[in-house]
Amino acid sequence: MLIMGGLALSLNYLPGKRSRVLNEIKKEWKEIEKKRLSADIRELYRSKLISAKPNPDGTLTLVLTDKGKQRLFIRLIAEMRWNLLLSFSI
Repeated sequence: MLIMGGLALSLNYLPGKRSRVLNEIKKEWKEIEKKRLSADIRELYRSKLISAKPNPDGTLTLVLTDKGKQRLFIRLIAEMRWNLLLSFSI
């Protein structure tokens, strides 16, 4: 959800759409279990789908690796196909 939200923000240049994306992310964030999120991030790191880059203030920035970008791209294509199939089957 966070990766897709970040992708949606980077692809939308209109302030109104960005605001809607941020509101959706905020709504979804409240429903995430913090322990589960931490475990999922560790698993993504172990699977080499993300890397962590330290910031000067002591925080970390999580970045998709090339392997992570490939996996995300494949998932997006699969989702687009699914949505296309649903639109034609109605």
